[in-house]
Amino acid sequence: MKHILLSIVTLLLCLLISSFQSCSKSPRIAKLATEVKVPNFGLFDHSGGFHTLHYYDNYDAIVLFVQGNKCPIVRNAFSDFNQIKSSFKDKNVSFFMINANVQDDRKSIASEAKEFGVETPILIDTDQLVADVLDIDITAEAFVINPKDWSVAFRGPLNDRIGYESQKNEASADYLADAIQELLTHGTVENSFVNTKGCAVVRKFKHEDYENLTYTEDIAPILLDNCLVHFRNLLQVQLQEMVF
Repeated sequence: MKHILLSIVTLLLCLLISSFQSCSKSPRIAKLATEVKVPNFGLFDHSGGFHTLHYYDNYDAIVLFVQGNKCPIVRNAFSDFNQIKSSFKDKNVSFFMINANVQDDRKSIASEAKEFGVETPILIDTDQLVADVLDIDITAEAFVINPKDWSVAFRGPLNDRIGYESQKNEASADYLADAIQELLTHGTVENSFVNTKGCAVVRKFKHEDYENLTYTEDIAPILLDNCLVHFRNLLQVQLQEMVF
């Protein structure tokens, strides 16, 4: 019964997120516009956990790393990501990954995470709502979000160790770690954008296709549908556990 009540609470939270009235049109962010505020969003991770961005407002920095199944650059970067995460374990920084690939479902993402020992929650952005907000079109890119004003303080690669058909034993530039430390120390990041090398994230629509979309009529129904699907699957699993 406790598990069922938890599922209902999760559903209600999800419905609450889908009902928020944001701006009338989908936000559009240029690749260099790191000043833009990131609106609140809620996504499930590969283990079934549900996360809302603004829940983590007590942190000094939030990191999102764009993951993609079978991307060699991402796979090669897992060790770098874990090292960076470990170096800030005593700091007030929250780390996530996010997958916005239309071809990657929760099962395959969970399998990839298990194969490569990924313990960080991988947020699943199947409908690419967050990808549209952050203009995500490539994997292996990291975002540092400042919870004080929800701005993107930095976007770029973890470091310069891995590139297309090239790899160094050690990085000579630690872009993400330096950006996090600079945000923690000074509250801003001077070098806020570095070009990232990764695998393409196939987008369902181009930005111009979103010009006439509204949150109420177009985005909220998608969120609601996803909430109901996830709630139904979660409830079925928990009912089966109660029976057996």
